[in-house]
Amino acid sequence: MRFEISKSYEYIENLIPKENINIAKAREASALLGLDKISLSAVEMSIIRLFVKMIQPQKLLEIGCLTGASALHLLEDMPPNSHLTTIEKSVEHSAKAMISLKDPISKGRCDLIVGDARQVLSEKLVSHNFDFILIDANKAAYLEYYQWSLQHLNPKGLIIVDNIFLSGAVWGQETQQNFNAKQIDQVQKMNQLAFSDTSVKSSIIPTAEGLLLSFKI
Repeated sequence: MRFEISKSYEYIENLIPKENINIAKAREASALLGLDKISLSAVEMSIIRLFVKMIQPQKLLEIGCLTGASALHLLEDMPPNSHLTTIEKSVEHSAKAMISLKDPISKGRCDLIVGDARQVLSEKLVSHNFDFILIDANKAAYLEYYQWSLQHLNPKGLIIVDNIFLSGAVWGQETQQNFNAKQIDQVQKMNQLAFSDTSVKSSIIPTAEGLLLSFKI
């Protein structure tokens, strides 16, 4: 995952605005945990933020918070009076995210739920619908997350999924990271579902790790 930064990424990073101090601190927290390579990059977040700005979602869901950098990005372009719910399984990661998101949480703009996303979705959020859902968590559960999202996405809502190439593993390429058979199978099936389900219109942005976009018709 993002072991190398391409020249095109470097060029784009020099064009887009620098991340603010709070996002930089959240990224530092990821780096201290040795997880900076799995975080959504500034380039990828600039794409995601553009869609947030375009569709103006009121209710947003993030599955996989890590230390809060991507949530902070979303909050920058969310419309007034909108709300973000973000889920993180790791107690260690969520403790860092709580620090990163202290201000928006205190202002009621964001909630951080600590727990396994499958359980949180099926129990705590089962009656909730969303306008925007970002998935960047356990790859072995991607199909489950995506299927849940299809059922809980409002009309004209958007699902964005990161890491849908698995560094090339989805088409059989050898990778530096050892993805297991279940992870590869679940991501492949999710990608296939995205393009076969008639309730959404899907496409892929070929970033380094691939971003899947599904728009609810």
